[in-house]
Amino acid sequence: HWNTVLQKGYIKQILERLKALPQQDTDIPRRIFKAIYLILEKYHRLYGLEAYFFTGGHGPGYVGFQIASARCFDDQNGDANYEQANIPGRTSLVTYLTDFGVPAWSSVSGEQIEGNPEKLSRTSDVVKWLESHLTLDSLFAHYEDEISRWRKSYTVEQSEKYLLMIRIAGLLVRSTGDFPRAPPQCFSDYDSSTSARVESIERKLGGLSSRHQIMGAKKVFIGSNGLALVSEEEIVDLWSRYLKGETPEQIVHSLKFHV
Repeated sequence: HWNTVLQKGYIKQILERLKALPQQDTDIPRRIFKAIYLILEKYHRLYGLEAYFFTGGHGPGYVGFQIASARCFDDQNGDANYEQANIPGRTSLVTYLTDFGVPAWSSVSGEQIEGNPEKLSRTSDVVKWLESHLTLDSLFAHYEDEISRWRKSYTVEQSEKYLLMIRIAGLLVRSTGDFPRAPPQCFSDYDSSTSARVESIERKLGGLSSRHQIMGAKKVFIGSNGLALVSEEEIVDLWSRYLKGETPEQIVHSLKFHV
């Protein structure tokens, strides 16, 4: 009896200590990703700006920016932040999805940049903060000719499908406090089937690249071609549903129980 009482008291103490620990603000990833969507909405149609997710020293919470006409991170390249490109000056095109910050290796100053969450409570503030630290203008200027050629062949439908992917992927994980991921980030590096599963996802979504054209959660992946893959088996035509009048929120509601 006394052992049981002591055990309950010990457990209670542990729970109280856990409650006293600083808790991660699960709203921060949501705010950051919403700001990323707004930045992409602003620059994707005109310059082909894209986002890609990758895993670094602090885990899977990194997002980089690139342009469609001269990608640094795709099936042929893994050059995050255009480090091998001859862009004048230091480039700053990578930020975190989990915290307001820019890693030192991706900042103009060469030092880690940290934002104050209290001053970044509104999405509009996050957008301004990111734009002030990302060197988007120099990226666009450096690849001006490539962007001009790309723009001539890129269609409005393609751009709308891309932005729909970003929007739906963000809404899918909003309630979990998580952030969208690329397919390779959703499976264990120690699972021997990971490579085959990622290749299968790419194939079923029409040959898209898992590095920059597919994102989502573990059981629902959204492609930049307007298609979704549910539970690695079922193809859902999101674009057709969107054209018929369904909002991204309504589409996500039907997909959400899979996440």
